[in-house]
Amino acid sequence: MVKVHQDVTFLVGHLRSGDEIVQNLDPGRRAFLYVIEGEIGLGDESLAAGDQARIVDPRRLELTGRVDAEVILIDLA
Repeated sequence: MVKVHQDVTFLVGHLRSGDEIVQNLDPGRRAFLYVIEGEIGLGDESLAAGDQARIVDPRRLELTGRVDAEVILIDLA
């Protein structure tokens, strides 16, 4: 068991090629996105397995599966 002493949410998802996911976040949040496998689009950026993105004060994240992919999104204060 892992205890986290922070306002945080961990999301794990699988995107197939062509899938689109929109994740809305509250103001003042930060997001960390890790691509475990495959390839996704994050807005205009391409991220492949092993890539990560650190996003400050995101309001809306738009993810698109370019190749079947698995991702972890961490939403924290």
